[in-house]
Amino acid sequence: MVTNLILTFVATMVLYFAYKLLFRNSNRFQLNRIVLLTISIFAFALPFIRISIEGQQFQEMPSFKQEMDVIFYSDAMIEAPVETKTLSITDIISYLYIIGVVLFLMKFVYNIFKIYKIKAGKKIEKIDNVNFIYTNESHVPFSFLKNIYIPKDNLDEMIIKHEMSHVKNHHSVDVILMEIMIAFQWFNPFIRMINNELKSNHEFIADSEAIKNEDEKSNYMMLLLQQCTADDFSTIANNFSFLLTKKRISMITKNQKVKGSVIKVLLTLPVFALLILLNTQCDNTKPNEEKQSAVVKADENAGQLLGTIVDRFSEKPIAFATVVLEKDGNDLYYTTSDKNGSYKITRINEGTYNVKVSCDGYESVSIRDVNIPVKKITFQDFWLKNKEASAAPSQEVVVGQDSIHRVTEVMPQYPGGPNEMMRYIQENLKYPQSAKDNKIEGRVYVSFVVEKDGSITNTAVMRGIDKECDAEALRVVSSMPKWNPGQHKGEVVRTQFTIPIYYKFN
Repeated sequence: MVTNLILTFVATMVLYFAYKLLFRNSNRFQLNRIVLLTISIFAFALPFIRISIEGQQFQEMPSFKQEMDVIFYSDAMIEAPVETKTLSITDIISYLYIIGVVLFLMKFVYNIFKIYKIKAGKKIEKIDNVNFIYTNESHVPFSFLKNIYIPKDNLDEMIIKHEMSHVKNHHSVDVILMEIMIAFQWFNPFIRMINNELKSNHEFIADSEAIKNEDEKSNYMMLLLQQCTADDFSTIANNFSFLLTKKRISMITKNQKVKGSVIKVLLTLPVFALLILLNTQCDNTKPNEEKQSAVVKADENAGQLLGTIVDRFSEKPIAFATVVLEKDGNDLYYTTSDKNGSYKITRINEGTYNVKVSCDGYESVSIRDVNIPVKKITFQDFWLKNKEASAAPSQEVVVGQDSIHRVTEVMPQYPGGPNEMMRYIQENLKYPQSAKDNKIEGRVYVSFVVEKDGSITNTAVMRGIDKECDAEALRVVSSMPKWNPGQHKGEVVRTQFTIPIYYKFN
């Protein structure tokens, strides 16, 4: 919300100064009116304008901000009454903004009520579908929608023509629209400046239409001077004496239409384009403010690839490793691993890709024909060999008479897929009470072997956070149902697999 408000503020400011530079002294009043309404609506709607940029092949994911683990939230988040949520600065600004909007809307409704209250019990005369309401109050004549409010002692013909112009040009609709936008932008002084310019322009239009010939100009200007001491009734009504300044009188005496209107309009188009571009850039770089739930969800209409990248010998996570998805000789998606060795690529189009992983100081690894289905999450871990290592073990770790594969052509999978695995862990994992009491949180990396029959063996904590949290993670992983085993070169093989489990206390 805050980003959108700032964007609207900037757009309103830029467009207001553009109007002042190009149109302020123009006497093409109807054009000025259109321009003012356009820039107001455009600035208000700009945060909601989304433009897709076609042809973007690479997708770079932000490092160190990935939430791609199984997340288990403490029961204390629900049960403990002492746990209170601290309001952030963003929350405070949002609440203040909403309060301001409500107050300004209430003021707007009250002003409308005041206008219609005058109508009660007054003499009404209908002429050309316009209601003339004759009042006893001492105020300047004003109009609102199809109603013209005129004091009985102020029935000058030119004033009536002036107010009729407001009604026929539907100026009240402009005023209502602007008042609503002011309510939603009450913090923005530039929307008020635009509103004042629009009201001034309304008066210029009404003045020009009230004067039929040169002889009437002097009388009309004298009439303006006579009304200058009267009180305005309402800020949302069009009243005769609004903005009684030298500017208004100079507009009456200006005969020649200012040329170059088309050129001025064309000059404003790049400003609109730049603001749209600014919004597009902000939208593309805006961080995701929504926290992921306990179950990782795939993008609605695309696939995801995620996993960890680990040193094969030390089993330590590798940061800044590059993961590239390639297809038909073209690198289509890429990202880098964070400090925990985690990587994640989202919004992947359905298809089969080759995955290449590389990092300075390590030998590159490639896996061919990795299938990325739509609306699914694909897990793939990588174990890189340090180039400086003196001994180079094979891709297999020999245990007894059989071998354990760390990288296979077809990786093992939990029955039902990654989402079902995460749901299982979420439902069965218990947050140890001692960890709750000490507010211990973090990732537990659990390694295990998926046997040829799918059973889970050799569970171990690669990196833990707490004795009881580690033990609980091992218990849940060991109790998982049988997996679909991995395959390599057409044979079912034993495969080592690693998953991170994230304990988070709120």
